[in-house]
Order: sequence, then C-alpha cells, then structure tokens
Amino acid sequence: MIYRKPSSFMTTVQESLKRVESIMKKTDEALEKANNTLASVSTITASIADGDGFAARLIKDQQLANDLKTTIAKVALMADDLTSVTVSLRNREGAIGHLLASDDLIVQSEKLLAKARESLGSLDEVTKRLTGSVELVANRLDQAGASVEGVKQVLDNTKEITRSSRRSPRT
Repeated sequence: MIYRKPSSFMTTVQESLKRVESIMKKTDEALEKANNTLASVSTITASIADGDGFAARLIKDQQLANDLKTTIAKVALMADDLTSVTVSLRNREGAIGHLLASDDLIVQSEKLLAKARESLGSLDEVTKRLTGSVELVANRLDQAGASVEGVKQVLDNTKEITRSSRRSPRT
C-alpha cells in the first residue's frame, strides 16, 4: 500500500471551489444556449402568428394542411408499392421476374433474329429471281413489239401492193 498524506483543510476547500466554479461556468453556458433557443423560438412563433411562411399557412389554412397530409399518405403508398415491386423483381416473382430469371427470352429473341436473317436472305433470292423474270418479260415484250412492227410493215406493204395492183391494168 502506498501511503498518502492527508490533504489539508484549505486544499480541500480550494479544490471544492474550483469544482463549483467549473459547474457554475457550465451552468452559465447552458443558460445562455437556452436563452438563445428561447429567443429563436419566440421569433419563429411571432412569424407564424403574423402569418408569414409555409409553417404559418399549414397552421392557419386547414385545407392546405389536409392536402399535404393526403399527398404524404399517397407518396407513402407509392413508396410501399415501389418497394413491393422491387422486392418481387429481386425474388424473380411475377411475369417480369420470371423473364429476368430465365434465359428463355434471350434464346427466343436469338431464334427470332436468326429466322429474320434467313427470311431476308430468301427475300434477296426472290428479288433476284423477280428481277430476272422482269428482264425476260421486257425482252419478250421488245421482241413482240418488233414482231408487231414487222407485221405492221407487212400490212403496209400488202396495202401498197393491193393499191398498186388495182391501179395497174391486167394483162
């Protein structure tokens, strides 16, 4: 055990006074903060009483307060719904959740794209064939036009011969 010399009465009184002074200083600081807070509250209360600002309107205008309460309730419901949907999606529930959980949509999309590419290739082939057919028909029409022109010339020649033979006497 360590031996300590007992403090003198004066030392004890001085230490006690220091503690009391510290407590009084802290009490004064707390009272000053409380007075400042009360002054702020008084200013806010006076502003509300004068009808200034949103808080005053909420207190004085019951319809605005009711509308705000209704809006807050609706926002809370929407937040609940959104949370529920998000949880369902995370848990892969519901139609969209099942689509997200499965690769079927990706597989089906890839198959659809492959068929679309195949169809486009077939369409290109059909276009080439149709173009060839149109060219063939155009050639045939040109030939038919030339034949019609030839027939027209033969008719014209026949008419001319017929006219000439009517004019010339027969022997």
